[in-house]
Amino acid sequence: MKAAASKNKYGQLLHISEPEYQREVTDASNDVHVVVFLHKAGIPQCQLLEQKLKPLAEKFKATKFVKIRSEEAIHNYPDRNLPTILVYYQTQITKTIITLAPLGGDSVQTSDIEWALKTCGAIDSDMEEDPRRKQKEGGVNMVRGYVGRRDTTKQDSDDEDDDEDN
Repeated sequence: MKAAASKNKYGQLLHISEPEYQREVTDASNDVHVVVFLHKAGIPQCQLLEQKLKPLAEKFKATKFVKIRSEEAIHNYPDRNLPTILVYYQTQITKTIITLAPLGGDSVQTSDIEWALKTCGAIDSDMEEDPRRKQKEGGVNMVRGYVGRRDTTKQDSDDEDDDEDN
């Protein structure tokens, strides 16, 4: 019972500052995966990612989730790279996700982030496949909140019609 309690000891997105980084991230990653969220106030995608990370931190209590202002974590870190997720394990960065683009952009879902964290070993999720894969099946394309269906029945017969006009 103590082993389960020690594994499930986090459960929140903890705000840290620069002086705490070594202890809360690098040193802590000797024992557990640490998900570091680099953010900056006033960047809408940072606010969006924070909303998505909070429930994951609550769900996966064996993983440590922290957030830190980007300029405290990495001096002169460019805003164009925000938000950024760094995954640490055994004092090494094992995964880096720069901006929301690789996760689906502004239409990112919590499940997209969960899948990315599961595939790098940061969380022990029971997901079996990429949730974005389901969205792409059957000719459905998901692009930044737009859903469009390809018409797979239409042939390239328009070219033949063009020839008749000459």
